[in-house]
Amino acid sequence: MCNILPMKFLIAPDSFKGSITASEVCTVLAKVAQSRNHIAQVLPLADGGEGSLDAISSVRFFYPISTSTTDATGKHILAKSLYDQKSQTAMLELARTAGLHQIDTRLQNCTTTTTFGAGTQIKHLMALGAKQLILFVGGTATNDAGIGIAEALGFQFLDKRSKPLRPIGYNLQKVAHIIPPNLPFPKDLSIEIATDVTNPFCGPSGAACQYAAQKGASPEEITMLDRGMQHFAQILEKDYNFDKSLAGSGAAGGVAGTLVALLDARIISGAEKIFEITRFAEQLQQNDWLITGEGCTDIQTLQGKLVGRAINEAQKQKIPTALLSGSIQLSDAQALQLGASCYWPLAQSHKQIEKSIRNPKKYLRERFSEFLDSI
Repeated sequence: MCNILPMKFLIAPDSFKGSITASEVCTVLAKVAQSRNHIAQVLPLADGGEGSLDAISSVRFFYPISTSTTDATGKHILAKSLYDQKSQTAMLELARTAGLHQIDTRLQNCTTTTTFGAGTQIKHLMALGAKQLILFVGGTATNDAGIGIAEALGFQFLDKRSKPLRPIGYNLQKVAHIIPPNLPFPKDLSIEIATDVTNPFCGPSGAACQYAAQKGASPEEITMLDRGMQHFAQILEKDYNFDKSLAGSGAAGGVAGTLVALLDARIISGAEKIFEITRFAEQLQQNDWLITGEGCTDIQTLQGKLVGRAINEAQKQKIPTALLSGSIQLSDAQALQLGASCYWPLAQSHKQIEKSIRNPKKYLRERFSEFLDSI
């Protein structure tokens, strides 16, 4: 039976990757709720990849900064970042400068792409006075171990003949010397790498072996890239006391590990940082229900993915959760462990999966309406 009293919903989904953004999901569900005279508060979420800056901008104002730079292929772009002058904090999203989604699928090949453009963006933000940098690093098209960023910031990477190397993944195997910038970095500079990837720098679970295939690398190129990562890690271990097994150091094709080694960066949870900046827990307290979802809810959601963390926070506050995901691939026991109050997959049969991916707004409206009728 439909509840005639207006209810307050915090609509806080992740993106449905390959189908619809988190912001778009929020817009669709908010309209449905408001058409029933309910109150909808929207908070698109992200875990350190694409959409992180949008999630932050949706609830807090930071001054937008546009930097003239280049994407992963060297093409000129304007990349947006966020800046808070009072705290001298800058936030940037590597997917906006070195993003896989920016590149035509025919041109995707992480042996030749670079994070140099992101380094140009960082250099610009430092020139504006930024003392704290938060890098959301998911969704890159690169596997250059961050040497592109480092070169833009003044580091040089030389081969055994002391000749400069292009900062691309293919050349990691050729690096023989790392020359630091002439001017040292400010001692009060703080860099946080926001990611929920826990992969080490190299090896079977490392950056290349786990992610290079989706960035256009062939099996042979993946082997070559990992060999280069292993070689580069040895130099970082010798000269910078780097630990290649550090959890998360493989994020963004090794960007996290190299910035930890060269710039004393710190790896943090992307989801927790988003929750902190957007004051997710405080916003949750003001509502009767949490409405969340993602493209596919499966065992990984139980292992610390963004949506699982959101549901966990709602449980702590004793606020019920409705999970609207593209598909839900959990056993009854796993669903009980996840702890949502009710589950509403957009695709309720195998035949509906492709249809719901192509037309997610229709299925979101239908399932959310069914949910509202049930409470």
